[in-house]
Amino acid sequence: LNLKNGFNFSNITGVDIKNNNFRGMSNDGMIVGGLIGAEISGNDFRNFKSNPNTKHKDGIQFNTSDSIAPSRNVLIKDNVIVNPEQSHGIFFGNGLAHKKATAYYQDITIADNYLNTAQKLGITIEHGWKIKIQNNTVVQNTDMYKGGDQINIPVINVSSSSMHVTITGNTVPSVPNAANGTWTVSGNKTGSKKLLHWDSPIKSSPSLSAEALKTTETTKST
Repeated sequence: LNLKNGFNFSNITGVDIKNNNFRGMSNDGMIVGGLIGAEISGNDFRNFKSNPNTKHKDGIQFNTSDSIAPSRNVLIKDNVIVNPEQSHGIFFGNGLAHKKATAYYQDITIADNYLNTAQKLGITIEHGWKIKIQNNTVVQNTDMYKGGDQINIPVINVSSSSMHVTITGNTVPSVPNAANGTWTVSGNKTGSKKLLHWDSPIKSSPSLSAEALKTTETTKST
C-alpha cells in the first residue's frame, strides 16, 4: 500500500488485519479506534519517508474520542515496524479517559512484535485494564538520530493509572516500574539504566464493574 495512511477507520467489531506490507505512507501506518475483537498480525511497516515535512508517522495508532470508545479484545502480534524518524511504534492514546475515568482499553495483548524506531513512545498504553505486553523486541533506530538522547530511545510505557498489567519477556532499552499491586513486570532484557518513561495518569481510576467486564470474556490471546 502507498497512501497517506495505510488504514484509517473506527467503530468496527470482529476485524483481522493480517500479512500486509505498508510502504511510503506520508502519515501513520494505521490509525484505528473503537475496535472490538480484532487481530493485527504479520504486517510489515516501513519506508515512511514519502513526505519529510509530515511528522507523527506512527506505526500503529489507536485513539478515542466522544464518539470512539476505547478498543477491547485486541491482539497485536508478529508485526514489524521500522522507522528512522521520531515517531511512535504502537501507541494507544486515550483522551477520552481524561473526561471519563472508566474509559479503559480492555484486554489488549501486544506480543512478539519487532520495533526499530527513534522516539521514546515505542510501545505505549494510556489507561488500560488487563494489558499484556510480552516477548516484543524494541530497538533504537540510529539512521537519523544517533547518541543517547532519551527522547530518541524507544521504550515500553503504560500509564500508571492502568490496572492488571503484565510486561514480561521483552527485549527493550527500559520498562516502567510496577505502578501498583495489579502489575507484573519481570523477565525483561533491558539496558543498564532506567530511561525516561512517558505517563499520563488519570486522577481517579475506578475499578470496572462486573457488568462492564462481561464485555471482555471473548478475549483474543496468544
